[in-house]
Amino acid sequence: MEAQKKLIFTITFHEVLGALIEPFVVSVHPDGQFFFGMHRVNSKNVHDYNLNIPKELMEALTLADDYREEALVRFFSKKRMSSRDFFKGLSEEKLRKVVRPYIEKKIDLCLNLLGKQGAPVFYKGKRKDLLIETPIRIKTCETQITLSFEKAPEGTNYSLQLVCDNEPIRLQEPNSQLLTRAPCRALLGNFIYKFPEYFDGNKLFPFFDKEYIFIPEKNEEEFYNTFVTSAITDHRVIYNGLLVEEKSGSCQPVMKTDHMLDGRNALLLMFSYGKSSVIAGDPQKRTVSMVEKNPYRFLVGLRNIEKENEIISLLKKAGLKNPADGFFLPPEQSVPDESLYSLIEWINHNQAIFRENNILIATKANYFTGTIHMSLDIQEHHDWFDVKAIAHFGDYSIPFIQLKKHLLNHTREYELPGGEIAILPEEWFSRFREVLQLGTREGNNLRLRNYQFGTLEKLDRTRPQEFSQKFQTLIKKTYKKKPLVPSLLKAELRPYQEAGFAWLYLLNQMNMGGCLADDMGLGKTIQVLTLLLKLKESAGKKREHSGMPDFQMSLFGENSENLPPAHTSLLVMPLSLIHNWENEILKFAPSLRYFKQTGNNRIQNPSDFYNYDLILTTYGIVRNDLELIRNVLFSYLVLDESQFVKNPESKAFRAIRTLQSRHRIVLTGTPVENSLTDLWSQMTFLNPGLLGGLSYFKKEYVIPVEKYDNQGKRNELKELIEPFMLRRTKDMVARELPQLIEKVHFCEMSDEQRSLYETKKSEIRNRIYEQMEKPGKEGLNIEILQSLMQLRLLANHPQLTLMGEGMESGKFVEVLRNIENLMAEGHKVLIFSQFVKHLHLYKNLFDKRKWSYSWLTGALPAQERKSVIHRFQTTPDNRLFLISLKAGGVGLNLTSADYVFLLDPWWNPAVEKQAINRSHRIGQTRNVISYKFITKNSVEEKILFLQMKKEKLAEDFINANNPFKVFNDQEMLRLFE
Repeated sequence: MEAQKKLIFTITFHEVLGALIEPFVVSVHPDGQFFFGMHRVNSKNVHDYNLNIPKELMEALTLADDYREEALVRFFSKKRMSSRDFFKGLSEEKLRKVVRPYIEKKIDLCLNLLGKQGAPVFYKGKRKDLLIETPIRIKTCETQITLSFEKAPEGTNYSLQLVCDNEPIRLQEPNSQLLTRAPCRALLGNFIYKFPEYFDGNKLFPFFDKEYIFIPEKNEEEFYNTFVTSAITDHRVIYNGLLVEEKSGSCQPVMKTDHMLDGRNALLLMFSYGKSSVIAGDPQKRTVSMVEKNPYRFLVGLRNIEKENEIISLLKKAGLKNPADGFFLPPEQSVPDESLYSLIEWINHNQAIFRENNILIATKANYFTGTIHMSLDIQEHHDWFDVKAIAHFGDYSIPFIQLKKHLLNHTREYELPGGEIAILPEEWFSRFREVLQLGTREGNNLRLRNYQFGTLEKLDRTRPQEFSQKFQTLIKKTYKKKPLVPSLLKAELRPYQEAGFAWLYLLNQMNMGGCLADDMGLGKTIQVLTLLLKLKESAGKKREHSGMPDFQMSLFGENSENLPPAHTSLLVMPLSLIHNWENEILKFAPSLRYFKQTGNNRIQNPSDFYNYDLILTTYGIVRNDLELIRNVLFSYLVLDESQFVKNPESKAFRAIRTLQSRHRIVLTGTPVENSLTDLWSQMTFLNPGLLGGLSYFKKEYVIPVEKYDNQGKRNELKELIEPFMLRRTKDMVARELPQLIEKVHFCEMSDEQRSLYETKKSEIRNRIYEQMEKPGKEGLNIEILQSLMQLRLLANHPQLTLMGEGMESGKFVEVLRNIENLMAEGHKVLIFSQFVKHLHLYKNLFDKRKWSYSWLTGALPAQERKSVIHRFQTTPDNRLFLISLKAGGVGLNLTSADYVFLLDPWWNPAVEKQAINRSHRIGQTRNVISYKFITKNSVEEKILFLQMKKEKLAEDFINANNPFKVFNDQEMLRLFE
């Protein structure tokens, strides 16, 4: 008969690790003898032997895998190394205290499984030794231990009595060996015995070769005071010649902070009974202390387990978790890397529990463990709040402002006057950081401007929404009984325009700045002119005059103490809008005296500005005339198309911020173009400090929203700016406008165009992927943008590149076909492109065909723009207007056109909407149809898809000219697929 394969487990001794239980596969002769040769196996390769292995033995195999050499190296070493190098660098202390205890727990579980299966173990010894085939049985019962102490005249005899299965056990068996110390397992004869968990295996060693140990009289006192005291505490003891007295003692709970071996901080709960202490959960039922010698007398204190369990239950109900080794806070209540601080904070917060249950606190450092709280007193003034905050640490009262550096730098330890270290509550850092960033110090108080009431509500949680509700009440009051429209206005305001004027007037009376962000074409200009007329009309009148509500009361009920405002206002805008503002003033507010601070004929003396109600100027002139204009105090500083100062690093922004005015307004249809930083620039101009400093704003909002799409921060920012931004879309308020129909018109490439496009795309894609392989990928974004530009030009018309001379464009043919049809039907068309050279292709054709058209790019002098626009608006035969997006996307009123062609759409849908709004605006009487021309199977089609995918983000905040602000790297690279 053939030999059969069998799985066995052996006792082997590793030269470094000591005793192990190791699995082998052996060949078994029909008579039961093992053949020579055996194979060390693990849970993976054991299946190669086709054995029918029970579940318990497979689990034992898995446990043995955990202490294989390579497994130990992986578990205990952060570096990759050989087992030889690992053991060479393993200190004796780490082996004894860390590695060996880990192995012994695995061995104990392994022997439990083998014992349940009744599987024998075989003795092998060292790895080179031969296997002894005599089976060793595993006892499943727990060995009972009795320690015996007998006092004799010359000393004390100490011995052990062991019993298992009601049979006494001799330790002096041949080849008796200790396999594990904790939990303790010992090999005695042909049996492996299991000892109680609390038993230290080292106590067996002396009895492997003797029946008792003699303690001479000179060593007795130390022996009784240490070993015997511990033995009486933990074990069943027989004593002869000793006195042992039992009595119940008082239980004093004590909590200590401690650093665990695994790096965590915990609270250890101790119970003191006189001179002895026990840790909560310790299985011993008593405490022991030696109180007398000659004769030796021991006092055994019985533990108050009921009282201990009551304290443990109380702490658990208060939120602590209690695994076997200590009390911990749950992960959601513990700040990462600050678990000790979290525990101290928990102690401070739960002082009532410690007082009521007489629990003493002991910390390793001199930490303050008492009640901590903050008291707030907020004084309301006309334009600001004074915040007086006091931090209370027990009997200490510290002005809150003294904690500023700690709270801003997230330094949690604060030294109290008495030398104790207070742990500042984690909640304070999020709650008070914003007010510290945004407020200004006034003595020991902080001052916030009135428009920072949102920050105040985060600070004072006892008054939720109080200040917002006051603000909303004033808004409702304004809308219910609006200020009278000035009689000097030569127009009838639409209802939403009247509401916008009332909102601006309300902000004026509360000294707050506002952003009027209505859609293009809804009349932002006339709303501002109405406000300025109102202020001129009301100048010098008493507040009670005209029966209007007292809007000059502050938000919080105190009378305004402001000086009378300067009457001259400064309106700053792009050069292209000067003539539009001039027309609107002459048409609707002719009583306002204005001056155009442009060209060569500019005011040179600051006092001359006060001869006018309005000064119209440009962002460029402000920079050039800054030293002149900054010396003038204006009533209003109005920025039209305020996205021009979106860059906080720009000269325009820095110049504008130095100008003096009592009130400020910005007008824009796109308050955010590239990044939320655009919003910060404009809001900081309007209400300095509302959004904090730029670095604070980037950390608090830009990164969380733009990089991580943090919805909570997005909503928080919206709520913060909402009171100071008024935005109405045409769909919301101008329902009388004719319908706007937006269409996407797909165009096929010509054959030559398609071939050139695909060739160029493959070349670009390969180049970009090569660039990606380089370390650092420097310049990759620039490379992508430049490549996209080439593909866009090819998608529009090959002749826009050096490669496509003489080629046709499918889009050009299709656009031209539509133009011919619309001209035949008598329509007028606005034709927008971002590329002036693209417009030139159409211009050249129009010239050849002698078609009448208008032309507007950045090269057109400002003084000629007005006549070009007037000619298009009033000349029936002039049906075509070629416009560059940059030069003509804003500020134009071209309602004579009812079709808008977008030749080469790009990332920013807001720019496209602005172009469409040149025609679809107040004054338009016909339906407006816009066509977005997209070349099929090109980068344009993929850009369109990405725009749709990111539509929600665009609607919330971002209307990006820079695609890398909106799309990730992978999305950008897919454009070249």
